[in-house]
Amino acid sequence: MGLLMNYPDGLPDAFEYIIKEDENENDWKSLNLEGSWFPDAFIGTMSNLMRFKEGSDKILHASVQDVLDTMKVVEACYKSNEFGGISLTEL
Repeated sequence: MGLLMNYPDGLPDAFEYIIKEDENENDWKSLNLEGSWFPDAFIGTMSNLMRFKEGSDKILHASVQDVLDTMKVVEACYKSNEFGGISLTEL
């Protein structure tokens, strides 16, 4: 999330990952991203919320459970960073 680096000017968003198949592997990979995490990530959900509130959308696509699930992912990222990796069963 480049916006959080050098705020408010920000840096380009970046996504880097590693899939360790053995203990000695440290081959990080990058995934090219289009757009920006902010505001692009919020355009659809926020416009749906506004349309839902005024009555033109009948379904609210982002639920409270979605928010909680997102926070689970964030917490898993914190744990992964602190302990050098975490399995899905540890969530």
